[in-house]
Amino acid sequence: MANNESEDRILKAIEACNTAQAMIDINAEHLDGLRTQCATSAELTQHEIRTLERKIALKESFELLIVEFKSYSMQRKKNISINY
Repeated sequence: MANNESEDRILKAIEACNTAQAMIDINAEHLDGLRTQCATSAELTQHEIRTLERKIALKESFELLIVEFKSYSMQRKKNISINY
């Protein structure tokens, strides 16, 4: 039972990672468009660029946390099976 719950959490974390990565990709494309197609000296454009950079950094941090959680869960699962 615990193994299934752990696997479900890992699968949900992987799904969240994939969703976060898709959002990062979309924001990165939008950011590239702002940098190449807009006058980057415009205050509004600069604000939008900074906002997107923050969002990308937060989403990447979230993704790293999920990867760490997955690694921790896998290691814990391995240790539990060794102890039995």
